[in-house]
Amino acid sequence: MYPFFACLAVLQQSRPYFRKYISDKLNHHEYFFLMSLFVLIITIFYLVYLSLASDVSVKQMTKNMMSLNFMEIGSVIVLSALTVLSGIMLFEFDKNYNTPLINTIFIKSIGALSIVFIGVVIFEETYTYMNWLGILMILIGLYLVMSKP
Repeated sequence: MYPFFACLAVLQQSRPYFRKYISDKLNHHEYFFLMSLFVLIITIFYLVYLSLASDVSVKQMTKNMMSLNFMEIGSVIVLSALTVLSGIMLFEFDKNYNTPLINTIFIKSIGALSIVFIGVVIFEETYTYMNWLGILMILIGLYLVMSKP
């Protein structure tokens, strides 16, 4: 199981370099259309596989999706919009600013910091001094990576 996770992590971390590689030929609209088309094709193949090789029923999945209320559908729409917007922005950042490595480090660090902020403000979580020291180290690391020599 761990070798599978290791391969998946390597592939996941190489995505920015693939985006950078194709950004010379495609603008962000073309890239996003092409990615969406391939995601749709792969999803259809996956649904066909599920319906043929397992006990998952497309009819039951459709029934479950139709049972979503207005707020749940709104949540799916918001998540979809965020996915599209963040994909376009990330493509532009990788093409025009910094390097894919710096962009990836920045996004992951900001994500971790925002989770801490939401945890403290909304869910009233408490952190030890070691947790806060780690957060401070993330901020210092961000500063060092983003600063120009």
